[in-house]
Amino acid sequence: MKSSRERRSSRIVSCAPVSQLLAYLSNPRPTVRRNAVMALVDLPSRSPVMPIIRLLGDIDPRVRRAAATTLGQMKARRAVNPILPLLQDKHLTVRVAAATALGSIGDPRVIRPLIETFSDRWRAMNGSIEALAVIGTPSIPHLLEALSHSDFRVRQCAIRALGEMRAHCALSELVCALKDRFHAVQRAAQHALVKLGRRHVGQLGRMLNSPSLRIGRGVVEVLKGLKATEELVQAARNGESFTRVFAIEALVEWGDPRAVEPLLACLRSEHSRIRARAALRLRAYQDSRAVPALAKLLKDPDSWVRWCATGTLQELRDVRAVGAIEDALLNEQDRSVRFHLAYTLEILLGGDAIISHWDTLDSHRAN
Repeated sequence: MKSSRERRSSRIVSCAPVSQLLAYLSNPRPTVRRNAVMALVDLPSRSPVMPIIRLLGDIDPRVRRAAATTLGQMKARRAVNPILPLLQDKHLTVRVAAATALGSIGDPRVIRPLIETFSDRWRAMNGSIEALAVIGTPSIPHLLEALSHSDFRVRQCAIRALGEMRAHCALSELVCALKDRFHAVQRAAQHALVKLGRRHVGQLGRMLNSPSLRIGRGVVEVLKGLKATEELVQAARNGESFTRVFAIEALVEWGDPRAVEPLLACLRSEHSRIRARAALRLRAYQDSRAVPALAKLLKDPDSWVRWCATGTLQELRDVRAVGAIEDALLNEQDRSVRFHLAYTLEILLGGDAIISHWDTLDSHRAN
């Protein structure tokens, strides 16, 4: 919050004529110099630029920031070279103001220096991303080149900038970025592809069969963001193993009943992780068709799959599963699964029934 002295100074400066404003630029008080610079932005385009450029080297960071901001609003192309060193200023707010000003000026010479700031702190990165988005098309080749940079933050910011400017020509590069080894880069690519809109939905749908698990998962996330339901349904029915699961989970998240059939098919997958995830996701649907398939999973060789199937049968509360649960309870060796089976049986039959089943289990083991 400004002090009363600063407010008084601001009022005095704002009412001053041009000649007096220029004189205020050399005032010993930083607040007066800053207010004078900010007042000059409202002057006609023929306003003197060089006195403001000299303040880019001012000892006070608030004055440097105000000078950069004013020059950016004036779109003073002569100020590009003097502003560039401020991208390395030790004060974050000055760096952000410099990046924003350079973007407002729109000179292609600033593209590479702005990209070099992508390894800076977040606020400075955001300022450079917004600046490059303002510059637009001339910065696209340089941003595409930055996608192969060794620093993941540079790659991430380049992707964000491409998304901000809706660079449709970068579709293939953004898809390739989905398999970057850094999760932050993957997420940036997903958001950028969503910003491209539904124009490329058909092409993205064909990429669901990619051999890369990361690309498959990333494309599913993009289709989720675009609400491309039909493409996800198609992937849930015919996609590759894990990509299929990701598509199914998106449909489950939306409560789409068309996920049930693919989920039942996944219960027969050769991958235990897929069987377990499908069993868990069936809890979202009170569909009696799942009971026989889940009952078969009680004999699955993987204990985690058996645990998941038991929990889903407990949620479905279908008494047709009682026989399968009884058989599994007699033969189960895993303690946690055995307890889960017993509790599920108690839910389905009541407390008294479970006592007799524990007696049966003990006699069975004794024999």
